[in-house]
Amino acid sequence: MKNQTRGAVLEKKSSLSYAAMRKQIMEILATPVEFTDDQNLIELGLNSLQMMRMVSKWRKSGAKVTFAELIANPCLGEWWSLLEKNAAVASASPAPDQKEALPAAEEKGETVFSLTDVQYAYWVGRRDEQTLGGIGCHAYLELDGHRVLPQRLESAWQKLLSYHAMLRARFLESGHQEIMAEPYQQSIVVHDLRLLDANETKQQLQEIRERLSHRRLRVEEGEVAGLELSLLPGGDARIHFDIDLLVADVQSLHIILRDLAAAYARDCDPATPRNWSFTQYLKKEEQRRSCERETAGRYWQERLLTLPTA
Repeated sequence: MKNQTRGAVLEKKSSLSYAAMRKQIMEILATPVEFTDDQNLIELGLNSLQMMRMVSKWRKSGAKVTFAELIANPCLGEWWSLLEKNAAVASASPAPDQKEALPAAEEKGETVFSLTDVQYAYWVGRRDEQTLGGIGCHAYLELDGHRVLPQRLESAWQKLLSYHAMLRARFLESGHQEIMAEPYQQSIVVHDLRLLDANETKQQLQEIRERLSHRRLRVEEGEVAGLELSLLPGGDARIHFDIDLLVADVQSLHIILRDLAAAYARDCDPATPRNWSFTQYLKKEEQRRSCERETAGRYWQERLLTLPTA
């Protein structure tokens, strides 16, 4: 239990404590039996999926750790020492210039930047000349409601377009992305089906679904998302929303829908600060990975001395 008194640096850098780590592991193992710091947790029943979940939670709390590091030495004592070491390295690193981190990259004129690896794969796969290509990675959702007001929905959508820069992105032939000053289209498409009978309404909704759910958005022009509204008999309504995954992953999709609902219901601005930008995030990630590459490079340089010859 000697580690319970350690980790001052780590606990300052994150919300993770030794006691919390031990408690979490015991809950996962579902055993009241105490284990020592040097016992192999895999032998005690901890599996890789559970470890990956712990890594995710610990990283969200601010701790710097990877699954590969944990699996190499699956003991609580080793893990805590590793987290302490990583926290000490992070503390010794020079702090970024906060004045530089605050302004959004778009405001500084940095509107064109490279694609991430995942974006590049999606972008290449869209091309007709690509084997098994010609398809955009695309999400389509339908949201049913009642008495949805078209002008109010359009106003909420325009608010999101002004806040979320990636909803104004276009993808260039050079393999870069550019944030445009204005979105591809600010208005929403409204289908008035209120006077149709049940069969006609069903047919029209099916045609809209077929068109939107299978379309390949014109991302080269900045068409990365779309919003349409169908007004139905009896005051019902259906919102048709689609977005290219070049600009939003699943978590981002939830954020966009949350912000749209808040903007429509309460005219609220999105929770994301205006000075946040994807370009700044990518810069910070590159800085972090650069430090990790340097650490990995030093490790393998030292290992070279002990590796067997060819």
